[in-house]
Amino acid sequence: MPPPTSARAPSRISGNLWLALGASLIITLLIVAAAFVYHGKRENLRRTIWRELDTLADFTVRRVVEWRAERLNDGRFLMRTPAVAGAIAELVKAPDDPARRHAALELLEPMRAGTRYQSVLIFGPGRRNVFAIPSDGDAGDPELLANVAHAFGQGDLRLTDMSRTDANRPIYMDLIVPVFAGGRTVSSVDTESRARPIAVIVLRINPEQVLFPLLRDWPTSSATGTAALARREGNEMVILNTPRNQTEPPMSLRLRIDNEKLPMTKAAAGYIGVYEGVDYRGIPVVSTIRHVPEAGWYILAKMDRAEAYAGIRREDLTAAVAATVLLGCFAGGLVVFWRMQQQRVLRHTLGVEQDARRVAERLALVTRYANDCILLMDDRLRILEANDCALATYGYSLAEFQAMTGVDLSPPELRESLQLEYDQLRASGSARLETLHQRKDGTFFPVELSLRYAELHDGTYVLAVVRDITDRKHAEVELVRANRALRTISECNQVLVRATEEGNLLQQICKQVVEFGGYSMAWVGYVSDTPDRTVSVVAQEGVAPEYLKRLRITATDDERGRGPTGTCIRNGEVAVCRNMLDEPRFAPWRELALQRGFHSSIALPLRREGQTFGALNIYSGDVDAFHPDETKLLLELADDLAYGITSLRSRDERRRANANLRESEERFRMLFESNMDAVLLATPDGRYLAANPAASQLFGLTAAEICAAGRAGLIDHTDPRGPALVAERARTGRARGEVRFLRRDGSAFEAEVSTVMFTEHSGQRRCSLIIRDITQQRRTEQALRESEDRFRQAVETAPDAIFVQAGGRFAYLNPAAQRLFGAADASTLIGRSVLERFAPELHEVIQERIAQLLVNRTPVGQMEETWLRLDDTSVDVEVSAVPFTYEGEDGALVFARDVTQRKAAENAIRESEERLRLFIEHAPAALAMFDRDMCYINASRRWKQDYRLGDQELRGACHYDIFPEITAAWREVHRRGLAGEIIRQEEDRFDRADGSVQWLRWEVRPWRDALGDVGGIVIFTEDITERKQAETTLAAQVDELQRWHQATFGRESRVLELKREVNELLRASGAPTRYPSADQEGAVS
Repeated sequence: MPPPTSARAPSRISGNLWLALGASLIITLLIVAAAFVYHGKRENLRRTIWRELDTLADFTVRRVVEWRAERLNDGRFLMRTPAVAGAIAELVKAPDDPARRHAALELLEPMRAGTRYQSVLIFGPGRRNVFAIPSDGDAGDPELLANVAHAFGQGDLRLTDMSRTDANRPIYMDLIVPVFAGGRTVSSVDTESRARPIAVIVLRINPEQVLFPLLRDWPTSSATGTAALARREGNEMVILNTPRNQTEPPMSLRLRIDNEKLPMTKAAAGYIGVYEGVDYRGIPVVSTIRHVPEAGWYILAKMDRAEAYAGIRREDLTAAVAATVLLGCFAGGLVVFWRMQQQRVLRHTLGVEQDARRVAERLALVTRYANDCILLMDDRLRILEANDCALATYGYSLAEFQAMTGVDLSPPELRESLQLEYDQLRASGSARLETLHQRKDGTFFPVELSLRYAELHDGTYVLAVVRDITDRKHAEVELVRANRALRTISECNQVLVRATEEGNLLQQICKQVVEFGGYSMAWVGYVSDTPDRTVSVVAQEGVAPEYLKRLRITATDDERGRGPTGTCIRNGEVAVCRNMLDEPRFAPWRELALQRGFHSSIALPLRREGQTFGALNIYSGDVDAFHPDETKLLLELADDLAYGITSLRSRDERRRANANLRESEERFRMLFESNMDAVLLATPDGRYLAANPAASQLFGLTAAEICAAGRAGLIDHTDPRGPALVAERARTGRARGEVRFLRRDGSAFEAEVSTVMFTEHSGQRRCSLIIRDITQQRRTEQALRESEDRFRQAVETAPDAIFVQAGGRFAYLNPAAQRLFGAADASTLIGRSVLERFAPELHEVIQERIAQLLVNRTPVGQMEETWLRLDDTSVDVEVSAVPFTYEGEDGALVFARDVTQRKAAENAIRESEERLRLFIEHAPAALAMFDRDMCYINASRRWKQDYRLGDQELRGACHYDIFPEITAAWREVHRRGLAGEIIRQEEDRFDRADGSVQWLRWEVRPWRDALGDVGGIVIFTEDITERKQAETTLAAQVDELQRWHQATFGRESRVLELKREVNELLRASGAPTRYPSADQEGAVS
């Protein structure tokens, strides 16, 4: 038998083998298990890193989206705000007006607060830049002009993509905001297809200052973590910002999309999510790709793979050491392996917790110092955390907050509705609303509440961002009031422009104030000139018209004159009653006002030429309804109304004065030009100034030749009656007599002259001469009537004052300006400052107008001012000015008119009418003026004498009642004259009622009123009865001589003598000779 040992050896060997195999199997199983565990942990770590990148990418995308939304909200605010639309509309109409530019600056400058916007540009129609902040804004960029044209065409709000004009200039984005009349929004414009923007506002943004900082913030500690913003351009992806560890400027890095290893190129193919690849540096990275909604951008959050997977590499090293230990020390392998696994798990958990703690600390730092209140609540709305701003705003401590819910911050009456909002939040995930919150001290304040549900690993939370919008609400209220006042002024200005009658203007203004201003009542009161100075209601509109019937207001300093209306009229200033309930001065009317729901009122003065003649009164149902800005706007409305009233009154006065002036001129012109006698206008020294057509016919000279000849060229110097007549006129002011005149051909003729000396309105002495040729009319009495001065100087004002100012000093003055300032000559004022001739309170305004003329080279429209004469008396003038260069120096040409001339014109009309009356009454010819009913307007004394009417008063009497025997033929002549026809007759037989026969030479002419219509007729007549009788006697004598000649035909010498006698008689009567041969035969003999 073999020894025992030899029998146990194979057993040991197989046992060792099985032990080895078992150990190998165990080791293999352990290794496989360890590999499986290692792979699971590696994948968990990778997914953790991916989730962190996803969270950071989502956070960055949300910040970019919110930033874009804030910019678009700014644009919508500008579009829908009527005050902005109104100010921009006024600026587009007059872009150079400093007041309108200042108003636009006040509205738009706050939009540039901080660095939100680099510049603000305003474009009017035609892409014309009318305003820029700062003034050197790039308004000529072709891309910008194209966007502006698109906005004018489509009327939509746009935020353009990033761009730059060249590589050396910063990149920019433009917020294109179309502005519509009345502040309409985009939706309202869509419904009005014909509406077009009135202007386009361009807000330029520098993304490097306001957007890229949002991308540079990386909330965790990382050496390579960064976020890149990109967009696709053709076959390239352009990196818009400058990521960490990149030195190139923004938009300079471009990546081709055909390089599939680059994570950013995957975005061009529409890939969204985590992607591992190689970035533009050629370094492996782990990245997350997100799309920015509505922007066409992509966000790439990336980290170098070496940094991201540093923890995994440590795990690899630990696994290798563990495997080596297992292989070398199998005896304690399972225990040691288990303990090492526990240690690794603990280390990993601790690392994750530390990373989470660091993220939480950074997020806490962000929320703690935020300007808005931030509250963190659980899913039951219990407050868990609150930042410093929340503690300071509400006045609660953190412990007190943690004992409350989010609903407890609202007033009790709002908690139920707010609970419903929170319930809906669970379904939608986020919400934004405006509500009221209550502080610890019980005060309320308006807030904007932004809520969002967040799912974290340990539960569901609600993040609430609370913003105090008290200032914004106050601004909105003030803006509504200002818009209300501005809209009221705008509507009232439309009424002022269209107004033609004062009463209707006042009523419409009151109506617009109530309808568009939203006030309870408006009324206008005028103060009387009586001692009690009663205020009468002339127009009203509102809810309680019967209230005004019981007011009984005066402007005197007594109980009923110390209220707002009386105080306003008496002092010429705005008077406001802020609360009728406790205002002592309103006591007489308090009960009536409160019964009708009035609680405050304002009285605005209506002033004309420094005097208050009434007040515009506005009532409101609110206490203290009239704030300073609104009061200022309403005072402008009252001043506009007073100006409109003054303009209407002045226009009516001018229309009446001009109508009377034109009518008087037409009468004078007709009387002067249609007079059958020669009429001259002369100076006392014998210079002739004007001559009528009859004078030209009488002298055979034109009017200019008569004026050139003068007295010396027309009167026969050998006739002593001429100087005697002039002397009598100089002594008594009038003269009448016979004088011998000379015609063009040198022939002399006798004429009857009636001359009167008078003084024109300007103070100059003038003479009128009425000349009648009496060579053929010696048996007639009296010459034709006086002529009226045809020159308009009798009824017109002197020429306007004109002067030139250069360098703010007088450089030239015409005579009218010298007279206006009371200067003896121009040298008194030339070289002196123009401001000396203006009231001190106008110096600043005048200097601004001079600057406008010199800088802008634009005319200054007509306006009324008060000037000072050299004797320091004031004169009201209407002034206008235009730019003017005088002797090489820039200045202005100023035109001025003394408005007192309007009253002088009325006086001139009355004087002219008086001269017309005197002229007609004292005319040496029979002359009568009739209206369309053939009633007498005036008649000369010669008319009454020729027609035997004595001293009978004819004015207003009907001509047909005075002369009932007038034939139908004469009535037809009158009718033709009233139809506008001129009729004359050299001889006409008129059978009088007493049986006598009267022969007349007459002429009928129509006269016209200021509108050119026939107002009546003028009849000139001359009694030629004696001449006809003489002609009849002469004809009988001639016939007798002819019969005698026939009876004594054989006596030639007697016949010749008789022929000569006949010829002499014919010459004496003015008829042509019948026997010229007898004269020749007599001359031969």
